[in-house]
Amino acid sequence: MIEFPPDQAAKIEEIRHELHKIGVNINQIAFAANAKKIKLAKGHMGALDELRAALPQVRTYLQAVVSEQRRRGIRLFRAFVETNQ
Repeated sequence: MIEFPPDQAAKIEEIRHELHKIGVNINQIAFAANAKKIKLAKGHMGALDELRAALPQVRTYLQAVVSEQRRRGIRLFRAFVETNQ
């Protein structure tokens, strides 16, 4: 499988890790608010819900970027093979 160069792969993994940490933090805040352990300002719960809905979309977009990069790499590899046969 065609992969990203190491520096790009590291950055993508860093982004994935940060997205995961953000999601965990959002879930912890929402859980604490629902359990009445913390009180959120008016409208903050709605903002948390929006973030919880948006994060999977961001992860999907990131995966689409990775998939497109791989498709491009495969096309380049095939073109290389065809010209060198």
